[in-house]
Amino acid sequence: SGTVALPRAEDITDAFRSWFDERDGERPFFAFCWSIEPHMPYDPPGGYDMYRDPEYDGPVDGSRDSLKSVDTAADLEALKARYDEEIRYNDECLGELFTHLSSAGELDETLVIVVGDHGDAFEEHGRLTHGHAPYEELARVPWVARPPGGMTPSEVNSLTSLVDVAPTLLEFTTGE
Repeated sequence: SGTVALPRAEDITDAFRSWFDERDGERPFFAFCWSIEPHMPYDPPGGYDMYRDPEYDGPVDGSRDSLKSVDTAADLEALKARYDEEIRYNDECLGELFTHLSSAGELDETLVIVVGDHGDAFEEHGRLTHGHAPYEELARVPWVARPPGGMTPSEVNSLTSLVDVAPTLLEFTTGE
């Protein structure tokens, strides 16, 4: 059996900082950063247990195996809390990446796009996690673009999809 590398958010942030600093100011640049958070197992690092009920002593520990033990409302809330903690952890690491770009004087000159690949279900349709049906809670994902400084951000109210990422990059970089 093989091992699959699932990079944590801090691993990506550290690798980006290293790569960014080694490129010695070369412009333009392109970076694609991806982490496993939030994803099963819901196992945020230490210090990110701020949403858990300290009184909970049930079987849900965020592992895939513990999913079959989600029987009560408290179990489901314990699972959701771990998911939210992973989101918080990922957001803080992303913030560190932005801070690094800013301190290098590059953030205002950089197009940043943040997307999610899928959502997760928490019993909305009698299922947990993802990969089983195209329900709203699985298909609706974050898709946020932060334009370079001097450009006015706008909200898009029409239907978009992750396939719109490449044309958006093309439009920003070539004006086409």
